[in-house]
Amino acid sequence: MRLTRPGGCMLYPALYKRTQPITGREWHRSAGYRVGWRYRVNTTWTMVLDYNRKNVNLEPRWAFVETSCLAGNQYPAGAKDAQGRVRNLWGRASHDWRRVRFGTTRLPGVHTTGIRSVTATYTTVRDNPRAFAIGNLFIGEKFQITGRCTSNHNGPHGQSPWIYGLDLQSHRWGWVQSSVLHGDPCLPK
Repeated sequence: MRLTRPGGCMLYPALYKRTQPITGREWHRSAGYRVGWRYRVNTTWTMVLDYNRKNVNLEPRWAFVETSCLAGNQYPAGAKDAQGRVRNLWGRASHDWRRVRFGTTRLPGVHTTGIRSVTATYTTVRDNPRAFAIGNLFIGEKFQITGRCTSNHNGPHGQSPWIYGLDLQSHRWGWVQSSVLHGDPCLPK
């Protein structure tokens, strides 16, 4: 897809709830710039991949853009409902299309156990371990942890366990790699 708004568009690393961009770390892309569509949050916001952010260790590639910046683009057929309308929070996962869990409610039976700071330059918050990005956290930002950790994984997102918790910036529940948090809370004591 290409950005179609004259003058270009701002890309934001996180949204507060589902409605407001979190400002201070956004970046601009010109009209005609190519982005990868991931899913539409609602009629106002869409999650995209910024192909030009090559250094994934220093800057996020996933960002939110105003949906109106993508006007005139063709959406993938799997993103549409039976009436041909683009679905909200519906994206292509590694094997098939599925609903994106946008983290507005926490998983049942989960309790918070503390707050940790992000120690990496940035990290993505995901709806499941190694799944859809639902936001980004930067060094020094806070993540309220739970006791829910996964085992180690080998894969494209490293070998670290993932921990479930609340992004205190966006107020979104999700998963981050535990190794990017101060004291790596998923390590055995």
